[in-house]
Amino acid sequence: MTFADYPLNPAEARRIHQASLEILVEVGVKITHPEIRTLLLDAGAQEGKDSALGVPSALVEDMLQKAPRRVRLADLAGNISEIGCGAAPVFWSGNAMYYHREGVRQELARDTFVEFCRVANELPSGSSGMS
Repeated sequence: MTFADYPLNPAEARRIHQASLEILVEVGVKITHPEIRTLLLDAGAQEGKDSALGVPSALVEDMLQKAPRRVRLADLAGNISEIGCGAAPVFWSGNAMYYHREGVRQELARDTFVEFCRVANELPSGSSGMS
């Protein structure tokens, strides 16, 4: 599957980009790591509610210009995936979620995230959202 399999015209792509910028500045991103918070605040992010930081559009645009156009990532088995504009989509687990155990919703801590990644890595391709 390639980016061409997701037919967005330039106007649709711009609308999605603009909506993303609005969400980043108005809703923000929850950042609890002290050093990362400091880096973002020093770069121009604004304090929000519940550990969220509002990220100004100008900061996002500046960082997008500085970001590499392609990045190589490896899974636990050493399989390499290259991501970038025009590349096939790659799905990775992320820690912006909650764990639900025995009827209780918990913040996802490092140890439970590591556990989740190890379990997901063992599932057949396509069943975990990881590739």
